[in-house]
Amino acid sequence: MRRLVSNFEAQAQDTDSIKTYELPGVALMEQAGLLLFQTLLKLWQPLPSNRAVCLVGAGNNGGDALVLARQAFLSKSFQVSVVFLGEPRTAEAQVQARLIKKLGLPSAVWPSLAAESYLEQAQLWIDGIWGAGMIPPLRPEARDLLSQLSRWREKSGAQIAAIDLPSGLGDGEDPERPSWPCRWTLAVANAKQCCYFPQNRSDAGEIFTIPFRFPAPLVKAENTAELLEMDDLADQGGVVPPDAWKGLRGSLGVFAGCSEMTGAAVLACRSAQSAGVGLLRGVFDSGIRERLSGLLPAVITQETGKEVNFRKLDAVLVGPGWGRAENRGQLLQKIFALPLPLVLDADGLRILCQNIRAGAPYERANWILTPHPGELRDLFQSLAARTAQPPEGSFLERLRWLAKTTGAVILAKGSVTWVVSPTGFSGVWDGGEPGLGTAGSGDCLAGFVGAFLARGRTSLQAAQAGVILQGSVGKRLSRERGWFTAEELAQQASIEAARAAILKN
Repeated sequence: MRRLVSNFEAQAQDTDSIKTYELPGVALMEQAGLLLFQTLLKLWQPLPSNRAVCLVGAGNNGGDALVLARQAFLSKSFQVSVVFLGEPRTAEAQVQARLIKKLGLPSAVWPSLAAESYLEQAQLWIDGIWGAGMIPPLRPEARDLLSQLSRWREKSGAQIAAIDLPSGLGDGEDPERPSWPCRWTLAVANAKQCCYFPQNRSDAGEIFTIPFRFPAPLVKAENTAELLEMDDLADQGGVVPPDAWKGLRGSLGVFAGCSEMTGAAVLACRSAQSAGVGLLRGVFDSGIRERLSGLLPAVITQETGKEVNFRKLDAVLVGPGWGRAENRGQLLQKIFALPLPLVLDADGLRILCQNIRAGAPYERANWILTPHPGELRDLFQSLAARTAQPPEGSFLERLRWLAKTTGAVILAKGSVTWVVSPTGFSGVWDGGEPGLGTAGSGDCLAGFVGAFLARGRTSLQAAQAGVILQGSVGKRLSRERGWFTAEELAQQASIEAARAAILKN
């Protein structure tokens, strides 16, 4: 895992390094600017004839861009010019501005014909307009400026490399912020959380972390965020000892499938098996039980409505392809009241929302909710009506509100998946894998998560392990096969899951 920081945390670390550790701000800027320049050279690999323009704001983000511009100018790595979008405001940025003018580095102030010429000629724009100090929403004049620049960029076809984060992003949200799609985001020290918010992710492009070391440490807090990586699967998924038997690997109850969606039940069960669960007990409607028993020979099955021996279960998964028959709400309430770890997915989430609106309890311990954006919206609306406290703030703040209100770990699915615990801790999987946009992949994820939960992992660990397993297998299948199906995802996951569990052991 790699730590992600809020803009507030990044600002605090920078300020603490200067005030507490008495390191001059210009020294930090020099080091950061040099590392940014070196990283950009590796990514862009320019010829000496290539042109770049640095868009320089009034703050220290602009100062970092000026250091980068100076390094390029002196090394003659590529042709560089500077467009000032405001008078340098900080002492550090003023020092850098005086330096480039003394060196004769081409520069102009926006708006001007010279500035327009620099923008038109450059193949790369280096975004040093606003950094972590920008607090959304943008003021009208700032929004207008970004809109003007965005139109110029579309006309020129230039790519953008953002310093620290794309301009205008922050811990809050700004639905009216103009699109500002960057090819690269060069994050200083730590990538910023806001770059991974679903509505922002495409603007950030490829995110690279510059190995910058502040003297001041980051403040440790419960509500930190970490970027999940493939190598984290072993830690989150846990070990399986060499002498493990099926009971030790956990027993999962699966309430899934209906006459129209038997495939969802099959995928969820097969995925749970691939993730290492030892025993599966499927509770299926009478009309589909016989068929599913034939498709799932290793699953113990029984009919919906018959008494379930929940004492034989270590965890329960409810929802994949379950439908919304009239009896579902009452059955879900019964399961909800049990002291068993629980995963709610798909129709299980929709029925939960119906129950919440009808006055049923919505808070318990040790459970996981796996909504896609539409189900997430339904959860917010249902709970807001009950609590009279509609969630506010950024995407992450709303997820934390949902987790704290329900006591659940929230696995918010998407091209970027966020896993948020009731304590406020967040794990982020930067997926970006369109191959997973296929029918049934969510059923597979539910099975993975349920298996890890039945194997004794905490709700947070199980959710994160399931996300990592789905994401890493999806990337491998896409690389090796191109497009793939959910059936292939469920099958191939067993290799990754077993390797992680056994290698860690």
